Amino acid sequence: MATVEIDEQTGEVDVVDYVGVDDVGTIGNEMIVEGQMQGSIAFGFGPALQEQVIYGEDGTLQTRNLTNYPVTRASAMPDFRLDHTVTPTPVNPMGAKGAGDVCQPAVAPAIVNAIVDALSDLGVKHMDIPVTPEKIWRALSATAQV
Repeated sequence: MATVEIDEQTGEVDVVDYVGVDDVGTIGNEMIVEGQMQGSIAFGFGPALQEQVIYGEDGTLQTRNLTNYPVTRASAMPDFRLDHTVTPTPVNPMGAKGAGDVCQPAVAPAIVNAIVDALSDLGVKHMDIPVTPEKIWRALSATAQV
């Protein structure tokens, strides 16, 4: 679950809270699993808010290295609130499941849904990822003209 604040003048999004609950089965080392979950959540922020492959008009890849490909910084992320349930898997003797990327698929939809929910009173019903400030600003401008 994500909670966001949006600057309606600029379209800038601030994710102020993120709660994740997952089931990785039997946990051997809770600190390692929590670190894997945090990394997985952080990895999901990029596609939600800024990461995209951009090509120029001539078909040349414009975002080919980290100088022009946006990567989410730790300073842009809230402290995560994490919890877990434990349902041991029967397919191995330890009962453990994977923990490395279990959270990531849910992150972008949670953030985008929070953005759309925050803007729904203004007529916004859908946003494609990444939800950049420009896209939000354009959506708000379009709804203001209706």
